[in-house]
Amino acid sequence: MGGRFDRAYSNAQLAIQTEAVDQFGASRRTAPVPRLRRYAQMMLPKSKMFLEYASAWPQPLEARSARLESASGKVVL
Repeated sequence: MGGRFDRAYSNAQLAIQTEAVDQFGASRRTAPVPRLRRYAQMMLPKSKMFLEYASAWPQPLEARSARLESASGKVVL
C-alpha cells in the first residue's frame, strides 16, 4: 500500500492546492462582498506556497500532466 497511498495522497494534495489557488485568485477579483475579496487576497499567497510544496513532492507523470492541464484552465485528473 505504501507507494500507491503516497501517489494518491500526492495527487490529492496537488489537486486540492491547485483548486484553492484558482478559487482564491478568482475570488479576490470577483467576490460580491469586499470582506470576501480581502480574505481571498490574504489567503492567496499562502495557498500558492502550499501549492509549491505539493508540486515539489515526487509525483507520477499523470499528476504533473494534471497540474499543467489545470494551470491552462482545464482540470483533468
